[in-house]
Amino acid sequence: MTSAPPGPLVFSTDAFDQRDRFDAWRETFALALARVDIGTPDPSRFHASATVHSFDVMRLIAFDLGPMTISRTADLVRDGDDGFSLVLCTSGAGHAVGPDGDGIPLSPGRAVLIPHYVQGGTVAYDDNTEISLVIPRDCLRQAIRDPDAAAGRVPSNPAALALLAAYLGLFADRREIVSPPLAGLVEGHVLDLLSLAFDPASDFARAGGNGGARGVMRQRLLAVIAERHREPDLDPGTVAAALGISLRSVHALLEATGETFSEHLREHRLQTALRMLRSPRHRDWRVVEIAFAAGFGDLSYFNRTFRRRFGDTPQAFRRTGSGEV
Repeated sequence: MTSAPPGPLVFSTDAFDQRDRFDAWRETFALALARVDIGTPDPSRFHASATVHSFDVMRLIAFDLGPMTISRTADLVRDGDDGFSLVLCTSGAGHAVGPDGDGIPLSPGRAVLIPHYVQGGTVAYDDNTEISLVIPRDCLRQAIRDPDAAAGRVPSNPAALALLAAYLGLFADRREIVSPPLAGLVEGHVLDLLSLAFDPASDFARAGGNGGARGVMRQRLLAVIAERHREPDLDPGTVAAALGISLRSVHALLEATGETFSEHLREHRLQTALRMLRSPRHRDWRVVEIAFAAGFGDLSYFNRTFRRRFGDTPQAFRRTGSGEV
């Protein structure tokens, strides 16, 4: 019989009597493994669980917690850990305490980057779930040029953060370990999305970054073009703003397709015009009306590009109902 593959590390206060749960969690998980201290308003009702996934150098911890404070105290910051934790709230509410002591609200879908080398932490007001991504400094520098400047900040690109949250959520629910060949790939995807989440004005991905997250964003970019191609003023800047990325990133992402933004947009508009010319519903529409409805702003340009693409003018195509597509 083949044995089941090993799973991630799972810690739970369910293994202890209620009266011992707070002290057991504090000693065996918080202080010994996570290198944080904790507090709770009512130790007699304390409960917590954590599922720990280790990749190459990153560690992902999925928490299910009752009300508590989690903090790096003055004593703990002397351990020399200069890494960071990205804390992502998935349910419940609370706040993070940043390097300057300010409270940063946390609610589902919000995240904050917490440095390990200064005092700070998080507060959960009631039952909540969260994902903590532990990242060494040298690793994080591959995604964020100045991690210290990002410390205590909320990611400024909601679209990228949503993608990152969904991606991390896949592993939070996973009950098998990530094999070594895949661990580096996972970290590459995470770094790509972190780069975009914290620095949307930069190129989409770090130099030499892995292509997986690029591919996800490329598909979203192409989807926006497809969904909005009938808008006459649609341009790369509009799409960049919709996705929360830079104009340069739009062009960089499309390089892999072999076509420019204008070429993708023109093809969608031509295909829409073609369908309308074929459709009985638009039999009474003039060609100029179809051109404008498809997103073109100039009839001469539409006629010229249509003939180049399909081998006939729109008027002739409508008469014959043929043309090479």
